[in-house]
Amino acid sequence: MTQRWECRYSSSEMLYLELRGDHVITYLHHSANNPDRFPFADILAGKEDAMISQLFGRAAVDEVKAAIRAQSNAPPPLTKQQLREQRRLEQKQDQAERKRPGWPGGAAKE
Repeated sequence: MTQRWECRYSSSEMLYLELRGDHVITYLHHSANNPDRFPFADILAGKEDAMISQLFGRAAVDEVKAAIRAQSNAPPPLTKQQLREQRRLEQKQDQAERKRPGWPGGAAKE
């Protein structure tokens, strides 16, 4: 999932900041194929705080750093097999809950 911040760079141009791979990139709308790249380590060290703050606002500095930290600590995405197994278990649990008393078609009240 791409996280993106945007700002009005001029009256006719938008500037974007995105997290991609292990870099933060910035690019203008008309030149998306020519981004400026900044390693996550530089962003976390505060080397680009002034640039982010001036263009995207002071709150964006903290948001970008938090997003980098969250992305770095995130577990790897589940495989298709793991997703299928997780869904199967959820369905099994849902069926068991429907058998509780009080649910339509559930167990009879004693």
